[in-house]
Amino acid sequence: MIDSIKIQNLIYDSSEVYITAHKNIDLDALGSVLGMYYVIKNCGKSVTIIIDDEKVNPEVKRSLDTIKKLDNIIPVRYDDIKRKLNDKSLLIITDTNKCKRLQNEQLKKLKRKIVIDHHVRTDDTIDDAIYE
Repeated sequence: MIDSIKIQNLIYDSSEVYITAHKNIDLDALGSVLGMYYVIKNCGKSVTIIIDDEKVNPEVKRSLDTIKKLDNIIPVRYDDIKRKLNDKSLLIITDTNKCKRLQNEQLKKLKRKIVIDHHVRTDDTIDDAIYE
């Protein structure tokens, strides 16, 4: 188990922080992504939310539209940021620990990853990540 100080140090030591969840994002995944977004923003770090879903359910769409209007938070696609990724980029994955469930499986290639999840780990669990 990782402690909050280690997470904080990883955030501060990163060039940029990216947050994502599982494919077919639902409201609990979006809530966990947004929670981490605000924590990281309060640390004064640049943070980007990655959502590659082509379509989202109406509740998630309404929530995304609201946060776009209120806080100017606009999720991006992996293809929009892949050239910016480097060895100091940090990926925080919420509400999944499965490679096949990531918004974009290419994200598993990032060297620095934190997984914050409550699901049971299996053979498809993202390896080489720090788990909380």
